[in-house]
Amino acid sequence: MATGWRILVENKLPDVVYTRDTPFIEYLEDFRRIDICPEAREFYEKAHSENKNMSVGEALDKYPPRQGWASSMLRVYDGQLDRAVRKSYMDCVKDDVMNFRLWKTLVNITDEEREMLRDKFRGKLPNIERTL
Repeated sequence: MATGWRILVENKLPDVVYTRDTPFIEYLEDFRRIDICPEAREFYEKAHSENKNMSVGEALDKYPPRQGWASSMLRVYDGQLDRAVRKSYMDCVKDDVMNFRLWKTLVNITDEEREMLRDKFRGKLPNIERTL
């Protein structure tokens, strides 16, 4: 079941899975069309203007997203990012509550990824953990 921003953009998302090798311009074109995070789009537009031939993986390595953007992209593109791209985004998210929200809402992740997210907030959010 889609939630939050995913509902707003669901009909605009292409039927593709982005990998680290995907040309970054293809991913950037989605940013432009969906227009959910203008600040992130502007940041990546500038990055693209500096290197027109980079891949998604190169963009994430050279221009790591802020954790809020990373969390948003994981939620919006749930199911459309391969495991390596998801890991790049997940590694950017340090906030315990953001990791809890991702753990709770992401549908298309592996059990290993789900456990990795849980490990990031385990023992740090006692009030939430008591309700699990």
